[in-house]
Amino acid sequence: MQAFPDKTTPAGAAQLAVAAAIIDSLTNTYGLSYNAAIGALANAFAESSLRTIVPGDEAAAGGLWQIHTSRHNAILAGCGADMWSGSVAQQCHGAVWELTQPKNRYLGYAALRSAATPEDAAEAWCRTYERPSNMAADVAVRRIYATQFAAAFPRPK
Repeated sequence: MQAFPDKTTPAGAAQLAVAAAIIDSLTNTYGLSYNAAIGALANAFAESSLRTIVPGDEAAAGGLWQIHTSRHNAILAGCGADMWSGSVAQQCHGAVWELTQPKNRYLGYAALRSAATPEDAAEAWCRTYERPSNMAADVAVRRIYATQFAAAFPRPK
């Protein structure tokens, strides 16, 4: 498990700026709940350490949520969002676009939107959008990250 971003360091401050941009984009542009935004954020932190341009899985995946080639290509063709090197806003657009496609209902948009807590949303995102190979361990870590990000970015009043 990686350490939570330290706002007193340049790297940590940069990560927290990306975190704020994810929350803003998902809640204000796409109307997702605070819980859903924190859940998505927790998963982006686990996948990419909040770096928008980072290859993974031996260059077979990339971006905030480490989207694999076939999904990357489908999102790019479908809505124009580059999930490997686009801005935070563009990658959020691509994720929401993919989540809301009729053929992709298995991705758990309803579960994400109805999550009662940030931790439940992090689990829903992990189980239905990320689908990692070590599900039990990854869900547990992402729930912890959701708790940490919820503390760092309290729910707006």
